[in-house]
Amino acid sequence: MQNAAFAAKEINAVYVPFSVRETDLHHAVTGLRTLHVQGFNVTIPHKQNIISCLDRVSLEAQVIGAVNTVAREGNKLVGYNTDAGGFLRSLQYDLGFLPHGRRVVVLGAGGAARACVYALCQAGAAEVVIANRNTARAEALLGEFAPLCPHTNMHVVSLSKETLAAPCLGADLILNTTSIGLDVLDTDTVGASDPLPWGNINSETLFYDVVYKPGFTPLVKRARANGMVALDGIGMLIAQGEEAFKIWTGFDPGDSMRRAVANAN
Repeated sequence: MQNAAFAAKEINAVYVPFSVRETDLHHAVTGLRTLHVQGFNVTIPHKQNIISCLDRVSLEAQVIGAVNTVAREGNKLVGYNTDAGGFLRSLQYDLGFLPHGRRVVVLGAGGAARACVYALCQAGAAEVVIANRNTARAEALLGEFAPLCPHTNMHVVSLSKETLAAPCLGADLILNTTSIGLDVLDTDTVGASDPLPWGNINSETLFYDVVYKPGFTPLVKRARANGMVALDGIGMLIAQGEEAFKIWTGFDPGDSMRRAVANAN
């Protein structure tokens, strides 16, 4: 999709993948510096460790604690996080959802959840409930973000049908940032690994799964079977890529990336 955008804007550049072992990260960044590469994306497992390799990171990336986009600015390598902005952009574009004043339940407390919770709070969400199997990890996330988001009511529950019943009943949006449903052999069902109390969820509640797979994720299928409007994370993938493209080039890619992904699927 990045190459499609370069072609659409007639920019003489190419986007290629590099597989980098965790132990080689610093060497890889040194090589990119030496070759005067103008920008690159960073994905799991390097989003946190890349920070120590850079000259500067944006305030947003500092708060989230992860970088997924790096741009050369003069002789410096500067890190950004486009996941948060891409998530909000996809919510509005794909779901028609604006977080301001709304109530959201977030499943998970890992890297993806950090970006999404930060984005929701900055966009003025009235309430964010973080549900995680390891509640200590969720409490740590809340402890970091709550002082930065005084206008958002944030609290933590464990990831179970019993504790999620009340929050889900009043939610405007349920957001999955975990791999629930993808860990089972039959990926068309979520079975016992599904912690959502579907009988306590209003059919008008929207569902967004940042995970994506061909034919939709099991949770998206389950939500749709319960009459909900539900989407997976392909829109976020595109939107964060569009944000990265603008950082690198200064141009809006238009719909070139969306068309490229649609044609690929």
